[in-house]
Amino acid sequence: MRSVVKVMGATLVLAGCAATPRIVHDKTGATSTLEELKGRAVVLTFWVDYCQPCLAQMPVVLESVAAHGDRIVFLPVYSRERPGHRLDGWLSTQPEWFRDQVCWANDDFLQNYDRTLIPRTYVYGRNGRLVETFDGMIDAQRAPIFQASLLRALAAVR
Repeated sequence: MRSVVKVMGATLVLAGCAATPRIVHDKTGATSTLEELKGRAVVLTFWVDYCQPCLAQMPVVLESVAAHGDRIVFLPVYSRERPGHRLDGWLSTQPEWFRDQVCWANDDFLQNYDRTLIPRTYVYGRNGRLVETFDGMIDAQRAPIFQASLLRALAAVR
């Protein structure tokens, strides 16, 4: 799981203007856009603090992603813009492996996604194109389907 943290820190670079749809990695403060991540497979999952299925799927998703080392970037993005410091106390009670991964996004980024069903997970290929969308929780039963989508994402180069 630590390798995923290193990937996030090494992959995310400072983005330009605030109007650009961007993601901010909570631990490092590094920002990025999906466009800047082309060439890497990306798993983007939306979560909220009161959603038990969102949090329950995180170990399954993280373990599947971590199996591919730094070839896949994992972005667990809160489903709304960062609510100030309201979640700081709650986050401090979460497992370190989750706290190390948490991301926020600006409204310009969030508006590009349907977040009416949470959790919702998007798998992007190395070519930047959407490979698959998972509505609802990715549990142990759905893990093989998710893992197959990760392989397709890694193979997607054009």
